[in-house]
Amino acid sequence: MNYVGIDYHKRYSVVTAIDEKGQVIRTQRLDNQPDPFQAFFNSLDGPSEAVLEATRTWGVLYDLLEEIDGSSPSH
Repeated sequence: MNYVGIDYHKRYSVVTAIDEKGQVIRTQRLDNQPDPFQAFFNSLDGPSEAVLEATRTWGVLYDLLEEIDGSSPSH
């Protein structure tokens, strides 16, 4: 299982994935569009759970993550 933290901004997010041992697998700045997020999650081995920053517009990113395969956002 991978755990992905998302620091959400208006036009981009900074995304960090860690493994079950807490080791950073990957950190990347992504445009807030489905394709970059899909590519990020596809680059990870195994299933992933995502946690996003609780901001006023968190629902927009939640909906984006729901549309792609490979993530299960938590709030």
